[in-house]
Amino acid sequence: MDREVTGFHREDYYLAQIAAEIRRWKTKEKVKLGDFILDFHTDEKAPKKPQDCLNRSKSYWLGITGVTGSKRAKRKKRKPRKR
Repeated sequence: MDREVTGFHREDYYLAQIAAEIRRWKTKEKVKLGDFILDFHTDEKAPKKPQDCLNRSKSYWLGITGVTGSKRAKRKKRKPRKR
């Protein structure tokens, strides 16, 4: 989702070109396309530790398969029914 918001799409460059042309037409000054592209700054993230990635991957796959933890829960043995 973060990339979706901060990433640029084809429409963004097209609209920036239109804005630049209007600005050039009105003011008759030299304008760059980069002046009209919005710049999104995000905080730099700390490098991920390999163990964190491994734990996230494990929890993802265990969640998909329905396992509740890293160790499988043992079933209680049932007593046979008397007939």
